[in-house]
Amino acid sequence: MNRIRRASFVVRVVWDRRGTVRGVIERVATGAKEVFQGVEAIGPVIARMVERETAAPCSGGERGGSPSCDG
Repeated sequence: MNRIRRASFVVRVVWDRRGTVRGVIERVATGAKEVFQGVEAIGPVIARMVERETAAPCSGGERGGSPSCDG
C-alpha cells in the first residue's frame, strides 16, 4: 500500500547587517519549532522534523482536516 504524507512548515528568516542568515522553522500541525543558522541548515532541519514523525501512525490530518495518509 502506498501512503502519502504531507507536512506544512513556516520558515521565518532574518538577515543581519553582515549578511548572516538565521531563523526558526515551525511545523504547522504541531507547533514544534527549531532554530537554524545559515541557509544550508534549512533542509536538514526540515528533514529531521519530518523523520521524527515517520514512525507515527496516520492521523486525522493537520488541524483536523482530511487524513494525512492515503491508501
